[in-house]
Amino acid sequence: MTLPEDPASRRSFNIYLGIIIVIMLITGVMALVDIWHGDVVESTELGEERQLRLPDGTQVTLQQSSELTFHKGDPQELRLQGSAIFNTQNREVKTKDLEVETMDLTVEAGSARFSMAYSDRTSVEVLAGQVTVVLKPDGYEKVLEAGDSISHRHQP
Repeated sequence: MTLPEDPASRRSFNIYLGIIIVIMLITGVMALVDIWHGDVVESTELGEERQLRLPDGTQVTLQQSSELTFHKGDPQELRLQGSAIFNTQNREVKTKDLEVETMDLTVEAGSARFSMAYSDRTSVEVLAGQVTVVLKPDGYEKVLEAGDSISHRHQP
């Protein structure tokens, strides 16, 4: 590619080149923002079960007709519709507890294995370790240990 020789053409060329560079930079930044901050949605159909490994090392068995949503930038805050089994015992990143939220409650788990099911109410069963369950809307907290379970329905 040869550059224009007269100053006016060269100035126009530099302006167009600058505009192209700025557009490329903006596009790149937007792509990075989407990669870092978009939502990830994992779902299963009727009769399907899926094994997931979240970026922090949490293992999830997402059961049939379920959906799990989390932010790419913070995979330790999850929203569940349906049912799943969570294992946080071998997480690689333990900067904070895993939080799994439904319309009825939030489960906070450091190192535990537990199941959750949400349809018209949320049920939680602790299989190993312990979790803290925060009930909605009042924020009442209850600690559950292995073998404990709870079922709660938020009354709007």
